[in-house]
Amino acid sequence: MSGALPLSKITPTGDQSQSRAAALPRAKCKQEAAEDLAQKEKRRLRDRIRRRKANLRRNCEREGLTLEIQKLSEQVDILKRTTHKNISSSAPKVQEKKLLQALTDERRLLREEVRKQAGLIRDMQERIQRQFDGEESITYLKHSESLLIQQYITELVDVYKRTASVFSFSTQWTPQSPIVKTTREMQNGTEFFQSYGRQIMPFEYGQTCHHLWRLVLLGHRQEDRRFYRDAQDPENILGVRCRLRGSSVVHFAIRRFEEKDRTVLVWRALTEGEGIFSGMYTDETGWCKVHSAEMNSCTTVETCSRVVPMHFGVSASRLGVAEQFISIVLKSNEEDIEQIAMKLDKLLLDEALEHIHLESE
Repeated sequence: MSGALPLSKITPTGDQSQSRAAALPRAKCKQEAAEDLAQKEKRRLRDRIRRRKANLRRNCEREGLTLEIQKLSEQVDILKRTTHKNISSSAPKVQEKKLLQALTDERRLLREEVRKQAGLIRDMQERIQRQFDGEESITYLKHSESLLIQQYITELVDVYKRTASVFSFSTQWTPQSPIVKTTREMQNGTEFFQSYGRQIMPFEYGQTCHHLWRLVLLGHRQEDRRFYRDAQDPENILGVRCRLRGSSVVHFAIRRFEEKDRTVLVWRALTEGEGIFSGMYTDETGWCKVHSAEMNSCTTVETCSRVVPMHFGVSASRLGVAEQFISIVLKSNEEDIEQIAMKLDKLLLDEALEHIHLESE
């Protein structure tokens, strides 16, 4: 037919086919480049947030040290005035001079710490590099185990009333102290191990309390995990039993008390040895106090736990095994506090990043 188009007008030429084939990889490369750029921008944003929060933490700690210096300076001034008014060569006067010198030296050391904050303050926890494990199906405690948890829950009100006396020694902490420090103590003829930790979080008080309560059930300990389900106030009372490194079982009850300007968590726990640790127990009482720091946008989290060893039918030949059992329990307690601190920091940082993303959209 004379009106038919030539075949060359319908069928793409070889050059056109090659052009289209070459265009596909280029488009894919552009897409990959765009995705890579977005990922780099996200990483840069996270780094900026981390640096900003680290700077805020340093500022909070620096201001805390400055306040401590002011308090010590006031004590030094009082002692100096007393010295000028009561010049004497008696023994009490010598003691006052020694105390004055000690306070002066401590003030000088604190001033040096303030000047060297950038170099002295280190990151007290490593960032969690993996996502949190998914929650497993819930398994509940047997009746006999529930009775122990219920007894602990009834004791928590009295434990809460002792909060003020427990934290009366908290001034011993400095920004360079470890997250957790454990010491051997003796009180009323009873030996116990006391672990104390303090951390300044560069985040708001409400955020910190909300996420901390999500972490107190020791989610990193999933072996043989069972929950208590009969709490009258499940929003503020929790109970759980889990296995500790395959050699012992922990029965744990915790309660939250919310006050006007602070939140207090108190707990009771029994660690029961098994196998070679049969007949060995530890009785634990713990407190966690969360309150706004003296500096804006910061929150102070203080933790104290007291572990009392209890051994039944343990002969002298097994005292070494008993010491090993205590060491495992104390190490696990320190790991729990450190894990909660690291996960709390990660949750708060991720929330801050998400908030920035929402504002930018």
